[in-house]
Amino acid sequence: MILGMMMAAALGAGEANANGKPLDTALHRALARRNGPSADPPGADSGSSALDPRRPGALQGSMISVVIETHDSDRSLGQCLAALVSAAVDGLVREVIVADAGSTDDTLEIADDAGATVVKAGLDAACGSARCDWLLIVKADHVAPEGWDAAVHKAMRANHAAWWGRASLLGKPDAQALLAPKTVVEALGFQGALKKAKRLKL
Repeated sequence: MILGMMMAAALGAGEANANGKPLDTALHRALARRNGPSADPPGADSGSSALDPRRPGALQGSMISVVIETHDSDRSLGQCLAALVSAAVDGLVREVIVADAGSTDDTLEIADDAGATVVKAGLDAACGSARCDWLLIVKADHVAPEGWDAAVHKAMRANHAAWWGRASLLGKPDAQALLAPKTVVEALGFQGALKKAKRLKL
C-alpha cells in the first residue's frame, strides 16, 4: 500500500483495519477531524456564502470536496492522495470521494485506508454526494503540483471555475483537474463546467 507505507513511515504505527492495514495516516486523520462531530462548529460555513466578496476574509472557513476518478488505479492513487494531505491538514479539503468505475485491483482498499468515500455509481453520483459547494475533480493518475492549493484559493476568491493540465493541438483542454461550483457541475456536467473554466498554469 503506497499511501499507507508513506504515512506510516511519517507518523508511526496506528490502528489497523480488518486486513491489518494502517488507518492512522495523515490524510485519514485530517479528514476525520473535518468530518467528525465537531467538524462544523456553530456558524461555520463550508459553502458558497463563505466566498461572498463583500465579506472580509471571505475564504475563511471555505472548503472543497475532492472527487477522484478511478479505474484500476492502485499504481497511481497513493501519490494522488498524498498530494492532498497538506491541504486537508490546513482545512481546505473537507472530504475525498473516489468515483470508481469497477476497479478489480487494490484501488478501493487504498481509498478506504486513506479515509476516502467510495462511490461506484459514476462521476455524476460522486459529485452529487459531495458536502461542499466547490468541487475539485481530479484524475487518479495526476499528482497535484506544488502551489495548487493557493491557486484554488485564488480561483475561489474570484468566484470562477478553473482547470489545469494541457491544451491539445486543437486547443481543447486536456484537464488533469477541474475546480468548479457543485451546482455548475450538476447542471452542465464535467465537460460543460470545463468549457466555463479558466486555465491555471501551475
